[in-house]
Amino acid sequence: MFWVCTNATIDWEAISAVGTAGAAIVALLVWLSDRWSKLAQREAEARLLATILVPALETLNVRLDDTFCKLWGDDTPPSSPSEEEIDLRIHWLTADIDTVRRTLPAQVELLSSPTIDAHTQRLTALPPDVVDQISITLSHLTTTKDIASEIIRCETPSPQWLIANLFEYYAAVRAAATSSATANRLLVAISARRF
Repeated sequence: MFWVCTNATIDWEAISAVGTAGAAIVALLVWLSDRWSKLAQREAEARLLATILVPALETLNVRLDDTFCKLWGDDTPPSSPSEEEIDLRIHWLTADIDTVRRTLPAQVELLSSPTIDAHTQRLTALPPDVVDQISITLSHLTTTKDIASEIIRCETPSPQWLIANLFEYYAAVRAAATSSATANRLLVAISARRF
């Protein structure tokens, strides 16, 4: 320690430099500790939110599948129906417009998810890819509700208008089902994560 004390005098500049370095190290450790704590808290919040949302998305997926199956009536829908098959089925449905208009509100009501709606403000705790999939799902659900409202409100729809709107309705249901299933897979992975 001869550089701190030379010729029996104390080198205050050297002591000050060591103290400054020590303070910087302590400040860095405090900052890192706080950052790790916030990261752990954010991870725990994401896991909790994922645990809450997984059952809601699973229920929504079942309801979306059920809504799509209603298009096929008593028949079992093909695993991946083509656009032509859906178009033919919608043409068949338009023959019974009264039934479609009577059952559509109940179908739309089933596509609501109060749990997801209640937690939309907290979605920022989740990774961006999960938030994107949930947002896409909610957007498609809004589209289905808007189209269904139009169909229900229209007094005398032309067959072409009805076919086009039903096609869009079921396309939005399929898109919502796809994004909802993707979001659910991502949320299951988050809720199972351990650290």
